[in-house]
Amino acid sequence: MGVPGSQGAALIPQLQGTGLEFVEEKHYSSFVDSTLLERLTEENVEEVIICGINTDFCVFRTALDSFARGRFDTKVVEQAVGSITGASGHETGLKWIR
Repeated sequence: MGVPGSQGAALIPQLQGTGLEFVEEKHYSSFVDSTLLERLTEENVEEVIICGINTDFCVFRTALDSFARGRFDTKVVEQAVGSITGASGHETGLKWIR
């Protein structure tokens, strides 16, 4: 699970040291109480690609908030998301996102 400071919230070894920047999520949406929107705006980002845990909560809320901004082409990588609530929660989240 993605509780801040827990093993579940740690960046997987394959992504460590890649030079990529990651935004720590503090709420269901990565846009809430973070620098994400500011960073995307500064870099003139037009496309947001989302992967992560909890398709039916965090992924859904982040995708919804990204889309609601009206300036990002928002995509969710279905093979790169999942849910701690199991297949049912995962499929429900994907249904909401579609």
